[in-house]
Amino acid sequence: MDCKAVQQVIFRFIYGECDSYTLQKVKEHLDVCGACRRERDIIQEILTKLKDGLVEEPVPESFRQRVMARVHAIEADPEF
Repeated sequence: MDCKAVQQVIFRFIYGECDSYTLQKVKEHLDVCGACRRERDIIQEILTKLKDGLVEEPVPESFRQRVMARVHAIEADPEF
């Protein structure tokens, strides 16, 4: 696998969404390619910072009720 091929699948690799063949080929490439390792590390760092920066706000029960009422209305009238 070359750098271009790794760049096309790097996000799936990071998220663990590659098939076993692709996973192995990317790992082999990363073992020998410092540039792609650095790119992977930078992407992982950015994703971690984004995730850590997210604050989960509780969803009010009234919002859930409104959404479910809308879902039920659509289910009852498909032309809604």
